[in-house]
This record gives sequence, structure tokens and C-alpha cells, in this order.
Amino acid sequence: MTSDGVWSIEDEGLTLVATHRVLRDVARDIMAAFAGGGPLARPVVLHVGAHRSQRLADRPGALQIGLQTEQMLDEAGNRLWKAFQPGRIVQMLEQYDLLLDLSEANAPAYGFLDAAQRRRVRFGPFLFPAAPPAPRGPGEGLLFVGAMNERRADRLAALGARVVTLPDRTFGPAVAEALERCEGLLNLHFQDAVYSEYPRLLKAVLAGRAVWSEPLAAPLVEGVHYFAPTARPAAAEVAAAQRAMAELFATRFALRSFLRDEIALAAPA
Repeated sequence: MTSDGVWSIEDEGLTLVATHRVLRDVARDIMAAFAGGGPLARPVVLHVGAHRSQRLADRPGALQIGLQTEQMLDEAGNRLWKAFQPGRIVQMLEQYDLLLDLSEANAPAYGFLDAAQRRRVRFGPFLFPAAPPAPRGPGEGLLFVGAMNERRADRLAALGARVVTLPDRTFGPAVAEALERCEGLLNLHFQDAVYSEYPRLLKAVLAGRAVWSEPLAAPLVEGVHYFAPTARPAAAEVAAAQRAMAELFATRFALRSFLRDEIALAAPA
């Protein structure tokens, strides 16, 4: 907890703040991806769910970054269920030194900002470990976790007994333990669109598990980094896809690398 009672976790100069149960689960996974590389050169506060958090007044020397986790637009530029209005985006940006949006597809939503404001916005899923775990051995079934709607329920029914589900609002160790036993993680979109649920992909990477998913956003490629939900790949193909996804994220979207670079670019505290 911070001094004003806000939920947080800290390690090696990084503080993660989250104000919702789902976001706290994401924060724990982010910390697992970050841990083990030594202290940062400057303290950083990462607000997981920028729209739900606010700047910490008791961290005057820290670089405070709002993590925008909501998918506003899909790969084709279509509005999704959580498209913030310009005024709300400005409110988020004013709270933090930087705003990191996980999805480059969301970039058009920030097009109204002036040049100075745009310089404080970053895009990309910078959540992942620089040294991800190796693929796990064979498991049984595909684990699905997430909020249920009619679309997802229909697709789960079509996939049948191969899918392993957990009770609604299951988080943390129970999900990690179930994923250890399964062959991989099943990702189904909340609505018809092409986008990537990066916090869910992070969970799979941390577990050393491959992903079966409906179409994901670039640079992820079906058959290379993940499988279609109905695919039945051989064990060697599963391990190769898991490794390909983990290595892509480690090379291009490692959290530690992002924070190191932003600390170097930031003005002195």
C-alpha cells in the first residue's frame, strides 16, 4: 500500500499501482516480468489502468507513467467498447509524466493532441520479461479465463471438452496453477475484431505456455507465434510457437528495456 492507502507493490525501484482487482492481477504479472534485473537508475511509478488511477503526490522524484490498458480501436481502425473521449484522454495525460498505451492501433485516438502532448505518449505492449521462461512440457487442454458474453460462450461450446474453464473472477495463483497443467492458453475476443489482449499473452509467456487465439494484431502471426483455436499442432510445433512469441516480446517489448530508455530520456527529477 502507498501512504494514502492505494494498493501497490514495489521492487527494485519500480512501484506498480492498481485500483481494481483485475488490474491488480495484471500488475502482479508485470512485476514478475520485471523482477530480477537490479534496481532502476530512477524510481518509477507505473499506474496499471491509467483511467482508474492518479499521480502519487508522495513520490516527487519518481517518473510516473500511466499504463493505458483499454483497447479503443481494432487493427482496422474500428471503435471498440472502451473508446475514450478526447477530454478523458487529456485528463489521463495530465496525471502522468508519460502515458503508455499498449496498442499501436489506438494511436488515431490521440490524433487531436498538440505536438507537446503527443511527445508524452508512447505505444507498444512493453510488459514482457527480457529473459522469458522456456516452454513447459506437454499438458492437457486449453485454459480459458475471462469475462463471459454470448460470443465467447458460443465459441467455447463449439470447441467442446478440450477447453478448461475456471469460475468467473478467478485470478492469481489459481490461474497460474491451472495453466501449468494445460497445454496452452485459449484467447477469445470479446467482440468480432482483430486486436491483442496483451495482459493475457503475458500470462502465457510467464507460464511457458503457447497461445491458441482468434486473429491477433501485428506483429504476431498465426502459425508462427500462436495457433488458431481449432488447431491441433504436434508437441514440437507447440514449443516452437511458444518460444517464438516469448522471444519476439523479449526482443521488442521488454519492460526493463522500455523503462531504462525512458529514464535516460527524461529530464532530471
